[in-house]
Amino acid sequence: MADYTLTINVHTAGLGSCAGAGVYTSPAVVNLTAAPTGSNLFWKWTGSLTGSVNPNHVHMTADRTVDVWFAAASAQTEAVAVLDITDPETSIIGINNIDGAVLKDNSPLTYTDYTAQANEDTANDVPLLPSSPETNDAFFFGVDNITDDYIRYVLNIGTAGAGTWTLTYYYYNGSTWVALPANNVVYKDAQFLNFRTAGLGAMVIIPPSDWTTVSVGGLTKYWIEARVTSL
Repeated sequence: MADYTLTINVHTAGLGSCAGAGVYTSPAVVNLTAAPTGSNLFWKWTGSLTGSVNPNHVHMTADRTVDVWFAAASAQTEAVAVLDITDPETSIIGINNIDGAVLKDNSPLTYTDYTAQANEDTANDVPLLPSSPETNDAFFFGVDNITDDYIRYVLNIGTAGAGTWTLTYYYYNGSTWVALPANNVVYKDAQFLNFRTAGLGAMVIIPPSDWTTVSVGGLTKYWIEARVTSL
C-alpha cells in the first residue's frame, strides 16, 4: 500500500473552510465538508472533485488536489447584467438596468452599441455574435461601477447557438487586455462557456484588483470581453 497526499485549496479566503488535507494510505476514502462562514455560500468543487454536492468524498488512490469555492450570499442576488439571448440574435430581460452591451465584429472591425436594446423586453434584438463568427469577434458586458466583492452576469439563452467557436474571457488592466484568471471566476454555467447552451445560466466573478475602465465602441465601462479565440 502507498501513501498519497491530499491538498485542499480554499478559494476566496475568509468565506469558508474545508478540513481534511494530509497524507493517507491507499485506498482511503476521505470525507470532505465545505463549511461557509456566516451567510456565505459554498459554490462548487474543482480539481479532483467536481460539482456542488456537499459533503463529498475523494478516493486516495493517487495524490489529489481539491479546490473549494465559496461566494458571498450577495453573489446570488445582485445581478448587474441580465440578458435573454438567442444565437445569433439576442434580447435582454428588462428587470435590471444594463450598463453596457457591445458587439464587436472583427472583420471589418465594427463596434455596435446594443445597450438601449438590452434594456428592452423585445425578443431577438441584440446580436450576440456575428452571423458567421470569426476569430476575435466578441461580445462585451459592461458595468459602470464596482461596488461589491462579486459581479454576477446572467444569460438566458432561448435558442442554443450552432458553431464550433471557443470563448475566452478578458478584462482591461490599464494598459492591455488580459485573460481573466481562473481564480477570479467563482462560478460559470455552461451558457457562458460558448453561448451554445439553451436556458438560464450565470457567471460570478471577483473583480480583478487591476481592472480599469476603457472605451469600447465609444462607451467607457468596466468591461468583460467574451472573445472568440478559436473556431
